[in-house]
Amino acid sequence: SDGKFVLSCGNQSLWERLCRQVLNCPELIEKPHYADNAHRLEHNAELMHIISEWTANKSVADCIRECSDAGLPCAPVWDLKQVYNSGFYREERRMFITVPTPADTLAQPIVFGSHPRRLRFPPPRLGQHTDEILRQKLGITQNTIDAYRRMGVIK
Repeated sequence: SDGKFVLSCGNQSLWERLCRQVLNCPELIEKPHYADNAHRLEHNAELMHIISEWTANKSVADCIRECSDAGLPCAPVWDLKQVYNSGFYREERRMFITVPTPADTLAQPIVFGSHPRRLRFPPPRLGQHTDEILRQKLGITQNTIDAYRRMGVIK
């Protein structure tokens, strides 16, 4: 496979669909150690091996399509770069907000009704609050902070 995806078969019906329609292994349904969720969890390593063999020569997109066609809940697992470049999250969900910093930032993922996503304050710049925190929260003097900065301990 060319990446990772998540697949959920949390009930008997989904498990049976996975076995019959996706893995083409209906005999797994009858095996006692896969009889129910509790037994499948006990034998998770074996099941992961079976599923890994099925995914070995497939793309994530193919796995998602086959599982989705069988009505199984599944989705790709993306890194932040993939999420950032996704038309779905960028345009449709508007999950990124342009702020006056070197990079966009993630928006609040929950939207209530027609309330727009907005950011009241941009994220702090690297080191923006360092002196303030060291002085006020840790009681470090400005002379010590300056010495730390000269030594490269802080920026």
